[in-house]
Amino acid sequence: MNLNETSSFFEHSPDVVLTLDPRGRISNLNPMGILVTGFPREEAIGSHLAELLVVEQQQHFLSWFARRLSGEASPLQELELITKAGDRLSLEINTTLLSSQGKTTGLLAVGRDITRRRHQEQSMAEELGLLRTLMDHLPEAIYIKDEEGNFILGNLALARQVGLPDPTALEGKNDFEIWPAELAEKLRMEEQWLKHAGQPMLEKEHSVAEAGGARHWFANTTVSLRNSGGRLVGFAGISRNVTERKNLELEQEKLIRQLQDALGSVKTLTGLLPICAYCKKIRDDQGYWNQLEAYVALHSGANFSHGICPDCAVRLRQEINDYQKSGPPES
Repeated sequence: MNLNETSSFFEHSPDVVLTLDPRGRISNLNPMGILVTGFPREEAIGSHLAELLVVEQQQHFLSWFARRLSGEASPLQELELITKAGDRLSLEINTTLLSSQGKTTGLLAVGRDITRRRHQEQSMAEELGLLRTLMDHLPEAIYIKDEEGNFILGNLALARQVGLPDPTALEGKNDFEIWPAELAEKLRMEEQWLKHAGQPMLEKEHSVAEAGGARHWFANTTVSLRNSGGRLVGFAGISRNVTERKNLELEQEKLIRQLQDALGSVKTLTGLLPICAYCKKIRDDQGYWNQLEAYVALHSGANFSHGICPDCAVRLRQEINDYQKSGPPES
């Protein structure tokens, strides 16, 4: 490609177009290049491109330029120039060797302005960093997945929960790679439901057994993520450890069952009981007279242990003394 063939392209391209001589100096700059760099053509031409780059890229550019002139193929290069106003301009550069009569005469470089994109990426990276900092300081496990159920983002609590050293180790994994198969299948089915439900799944409880046999409980809230057109793009969820609460609930349920069983075995005596005023026997429904202890034991489940109260003990000793003095009564 020679310089004549590029003249129209130079004048009308929406990208920055420039040519470099074999020493790396600018030999031509198109109107868009003049506009975005702020350098007049007469000031730009003759300047070494390396001198317009940020300091940290200058040595790299010189080395790359020498290899490129020697014919080495090169992928897209990203260069950061300092404009006339002192601003940074990010260009994504694609190059073509220029030649005349079989001899390399320089480079044609076409640079697309990606400054805004880089600023957006930097802003997003900063926001993502703030988001990750917040997520990693929360005790709840938080995650974002793509539409296939692969983790895009997870926090430190989730990584620790599944035994991974770092949240980045979650990226690209799915539930079957971090959870037992039974739990992973339940989570997959929930996401399938979310694809069509159009509403979040709130506080869905799951449990997982540890190696020692202890069971941990988690309450998951999961929502589907959709773009402006309504297309599913992923899932987001938060999981709280509710083991302590669940254990208390299970213990309460066990206690309630025990109380219900105990109450079920208790018999109560109600109503009017016919009792002998002298011997204290009780008459049952069939007309038979029963010892008080036997009747109560039969109708209440209570058991008796026998003893002698202090008053009766005094009377009993008196009767024994009287018996010893007078002997048994005559028949």
